[in-house]
Amino acid sequence: LYAYFRKMYRQPYQESWEDEVHSELEGHGDVSHQVDGHRQLARVIQAIDCLPSNMQRVLEVSLEMDGNYQETANSLGVPIGTVRSRT
Repeated sequence: LYAYFRKMYRQPYQESWEDEVHSELEGHGDVSHQVDGHRQLARVIQAIDCLPSNMQRVLEVSLEMDGNYQETANSLGVPIGTVRSRT
């Protein structure tokens, strides 16, 4: 999961989320791209559901904290190493 999100984060900026949604609402969006995105999201959610609850919680809080390990650790009251090992 970490590698997937890291890869997505490092991809070059293409267009804003609002522009993409607007484009798709106008009918210019690629339907196969949408289907692939939904399938990929379903696989990620399924993989997260298979994780132990403590790892799920770290991922959830980490996403809320924009991936900041220190803020995640502070929020959960655990050492930063615990956050790093669970993401």
